[in-house]
Amino acid sequence: MIMVDQHAAADRINFERLIGKYGQRIDKQALLRPYVPELSPHQLFLLRENEDTLRDMGFDIEQFGEGSYIIRAIPVVFSGCLGKRRLWV
Repeated sequence: MIMVDQHAAADRINFERLIGKYGQRIDKQALLRPYVPELSPHQLFLLRENEDTLRDMGFDIEQFGEGSYIIRAIPVVFSGCLGKRRLWV
C-alpha cells in the first residue's frame, strides 16, 4: 500500500507547473508597503524553517524584530492576490 498526502502532491504539481511556465527564474513584485504579518508561534517556526526556500521562490523576506518577519516583495505570479490579503494564511 502506498499512502500519498494529496495536499502535498497538489502543491508539488502546482509548483512544477509554475516552474514550467516561468522557468527557474521567478520575477519579484515589490510591495508598495512592506507587509508584516501577524504570525502564530507555529507559523513563525515554519517560516524560519523554510526561509531559504521562500527566498528561492521569489519572496523578499527578512527577520523584523524578535518574533516577526517583513515581506518586501512577492513572486509576480501572486500579484493578483494582493488586494485579497489572503496570501499569508
